This record gives sequence, C-alpha cells and structure tokens, in this order.
Amino acid sequence: MTRCGRLPRIYGRTAFVALALLAHLGVSSVPARADDKGWVLTQKSLMMGDMYLYVSPSGFKFVNPKAGVNFVTRSPNWDVLMFNDKTKVFYSASLDTFKKQVTANLPQRRSELGQGNWQKGSVSNIANLRATQYVMADAAGVQARVAARSKKQPSQHLKAADYWVCEDIQVPPQLADLLSSMYGLPNTLNVPLRLSVTTAEQGTKMQLDTYRSQACPIPISYYSMPSGYRAVKSSMEVMADEDTKQIIDDMAKDLDNQGSNNSKPITNDDLDRFLNKFKKK
Repeated sequence: MTRCGRLPRIYGRTAFVALALLAHLGVSSVPARADDKGWVLTQKSLMMGDMYLYVSPSGFKFVNPKAGVNFVTRSPNWDVLMFNDKTKVFYSASLDTFKKQVTANLPQRRSELGQGNWQKGSVSNIANLRATQYVMADAAGVQARVAARSKKQPSQHLKAADYWVCEDIQVPPQLADLLSSMYGLPNTLNVPLRLSVTTAEQGTKMQLDTYRSQACPIPISYYSMPSGYRAVKSSMEVMADEDTKQIIDDMAKDLDNQGSNNSKPITNDDLDRFLNKFKKK
C-alpha cells in the first residue's frame, strides 16, 4: 500500500468546493472537521471499467472517470448522492430508499450471489492490502432456488464464485448493508476487493479487481459535489451518457404528452416501451 500526499489531480477541482450536498439533502450546517485518514483504491469492474474508490470513517465515494459518474454517501445519515460530471445532473435519495431501489432491480446473477452460502477461505494480499477470501458453496443449488422463486430459467449456469474483502478497511454497518445490496454479496463490514464468477457458458470472469491502494487523508469536501448540477428523477438518468440522456429526455416528454404522471421516476420498463416504439417503425 502506497501513501499519497494528495489525491489524483483530476479530482482537485472538487477538493475545496462548498458542501452543496447539504442544500440538496436538507441538512443543516456541519462543523468544520479535519481530514479523515482514508484509502483510495483503484479498481476495474467488468461492467464499468476503471473506478476510483474513496473510503474513510466519514464517507464512501466511487468515481467512474470514463462515464463521469460519482456515487457518494457520507455520515451521519449516509444518504445517497449520485452525480455525473459530464451531463451535470444529480440524483439523491435516503439510504433506505436507495437500498430498496437497488434490491428491486437486482439482476438474477446478483440475486444468486446474495443468496449463496459463503464460506471463509484463505488469507492473501491484494494491492498491498490484507485480503480474506469467501468461497460460494453449492452454487448450482442456489441458482436453482433463485430461479424457482423468480419463475425464470437461469440464463447461465453458475458453477462457482470467489470473493475477497479487505480486512484493513472496515465500513459502518449502514454502509456495509448498502454495499452488500449493491454488489449482491455477503455483508462482511469490509470493502470488496475482488470478485470472480464461473459459469458453464463463459468460464471464469473477473467481475471486480483491485490493482492499487493508497493511504491518504481525505477532505470531507470529497463527499460533496460541485454546484450548478440539475436534479433528475432516477439514478438511471445519472448513469446515462449524452446520447442515452437525450433518449430519456424525449421519453419523458412523450410520457408527459400522453398524460402520464411524470413526477414518478422513469423505470427500465418505461425505457423499454419507449424504445420498442422505434423498433416497430
């Protein structure tokens, strides 16, 4: 694990921004606090590519530079803030609300992982951090039970899963519960470092890996966002790039013209129905 005198330069412009998050979440003023002792992890996700993960006792943040997406949650209430530096939009929700949204839209593969019987394995070192392994037992049985509950046939046949967490970096119980829901993995109170999943069709795929770690003081302002961002109604809109954002904006107008209650968040089903109109033309 290396030590850094300052955080990556690409995030320097947010280091001393006023805590705009307070206005969006309706929180009263917070006393000035010293920088937290924290960690910066560089990770690669199979779905999202390179990510920076910031963790300290006061907050948690991950950044996907390519997409411009930031996910932030911070003490004391751990409400969730997502914003996009490229499209200049943000979405905020309480911790409980966001957790329910994540759980409701969990893909089948993550449901299978979340329902797995995980057994502690060996101890090793990943990116100069002490890591503990968890191995999924009875993968086929878990997959069958999840498929039976959802009344769907599994798209792939799960054979094994291997999960590593960092023993050196612990997170508060509220945040650990959220991370467990997001990743569909056991609640260990530790930060995820590596996840590999093996299926009959695709073999072993590294879903998440950590290849660099830094011990750093993290300013509390890192858990805020720049001013001037526009609120949107769902996390999906924050994740969208410019082209997808235009589709979502057109869809919102289309739903509004049809007399729909446009105060509700746009769902994946709404998006599918909108796109299917163009497929039929």
